[in-house]
Formats: sequence, C-alpha cells, structure tokens
Amino acid sequence: MIKILGRIELPQENKKERYLGIEESVKILKLELNGISRKVNESYGAILDESACLTMDGQDLDLHNKALKSKEMAWASESGMDIEEWKAKRERNPANIAEMAVTVLLHKLIGDKFIVARASKYDDYEHGVDNVLIDKKTGAVVCGFDQVLGIGKDDGSDKKRDKIKNILLKGGAKLEYGVTLDENQKIKRQKIKNIPAFFLGISKEDLMKLVVDLKENKEKEVGGEILTKILNSLKEQHQAAKSLLNELMGSNNEELLRNIDKFEQLLVSLEEGF
Repeated sequence: MIKILGRIELPQENKKERYLGIEESVKILKLELNGISRKVNESYGAILDESACLTMDGQDLDLHNKALKSKEMAWASESGMDIEEWKAKRERNPANIAEMAVTVLLHKLIGDKFIVARASKYDDYEHGVDNVLIDKKTGAVVCGFDQVLGIGKDDGSDKKRDKIKNILLKGGAKLEYGVTLDENQKIKRQKIKNIPAFFLGISKEDLMKLVVDLKENKEKEVGGEILTKILNSLKEQHQAAKSLLNELMGSNNEELLRNIDKFEQLLVSLEEGF
C-alpha cells in the first residue's frame, strides 16, 4: 500500500498556527464536493457523481470506459505503480487538490446562478476541461476551465496560454458528456462544442490559504483575494480571446464568438460574488 507523506502549509510566519495535512485537505474537500453533488442532483437529477463530476451515460459509455481504463493502466505502469496506488497518488496530487478547492470556492460564491461542475473523467482526459459552468437561467454552458497550479506565488498562467489559444483557434472546447437546461429547467444531456476555454491559475501559496479557510468557513476572506486574481485574469483572457478570434477567424465561427460574449455575464456574477 502506497504511503503518502506531505502537508499543505501556510507561509512560514503562520506555519505554526495554521496548516493542513494532505489527507485532511482531501477529506474536507471530498465532503464539500459530495454536498455540492447532493444539492445539484436534488434539483436536476443524478447528473453529478459524489466528486461533483458530470456523470457519463450513453451508447459510447462502455467504449469510453475501456479507453479511460487503458490510459490509467498505462500511466500507472509508467510510474511503476499498480492502478490503485496510482489513483491514490493522483487524488493527493496538489494539482488535483487545487481543482477540488476551486470547484468548492466557485460553488459557494456563484452557485446560486451557475451549476459549478467538474467535467467527466473522459472530458478531462480527452478534451482538457477541468470545470464546466452552466447558467441556471439560460441553460447554456458558459465556459470550460482548465486549471493550473503554480509554484510558490506563481499561478502558472504562462504554462496554459498557448494551449488555450490553440483550443480557441480550433473552435473552442468540446464536451462529450455535457448537459444543458431546456426551457422548463430540465436537464438535457448532449455533446457540446464551441465552448469558450479559459484557464484558472492558482498558486500553491493561495491554495494553502484557501483550503484552511474553506475548513473554517471563511472562504470569502482568502477566497475573495483569490477570486480577485482569478477575475482579473479572466477579464484579460476574455478580451484577448475576442480580439484573437475577430482578427483571425472573423465570422468563421460565429457560435464560439457568441458564446464568448455570453461569458461576460459570468464575469459580472463573479464580481457580485464577493
């Protein structure tokens, strides 16, 4: 059985007062995600699993599950682990903890207007989408987020810019296992394309603070600081995406351009979330 060592700590001056171990961080976040799933599923049906990931269903399910298993076994073998050891290590990876923490933060701040979900494992692996935001009023998938965890105070943004640019130039992100809301606020499962893609950068330092404050229900204190950084980054990315697509694509992908315009409502909601 693999033994995981390590802990998420605050900067040195606060280290003695506030820190969380990796195990405790994962436990807290898994409970929060489970609560999100229960709340969303009560309103819309069983669309999220216990980790707040969109569930997979449909005629290609068996084929996609086999593909996922094959990938995971290959990655585990490359790491010199069996599949269970590899999954345990992946769950405790700081990048995964960041994805979990940001999902919880966004739900707490804008969950009244948006369904905040993690993408299905298939869309995570195949399409590079970590989070999906669905507008509760219009039913539209507003965007897909790809997260990156930086080192120290670095939010890792530089690592993702080219990848996101390439996704946009190809017409946006795709979801094999997407959901929308119909005119009666009922969930409709379908493949979705032309989704604006953006990255959410978070530094390890901010992650340390965020997990502690989520535990203490003080997410609007540190969470607000992190959200300010995320919001400013998204505003810059939004304008850059519009300029890029208008310049290089024109009317070749009007659907993606329209969806990028819809993204502005999310920015407004994020500002109101403080």
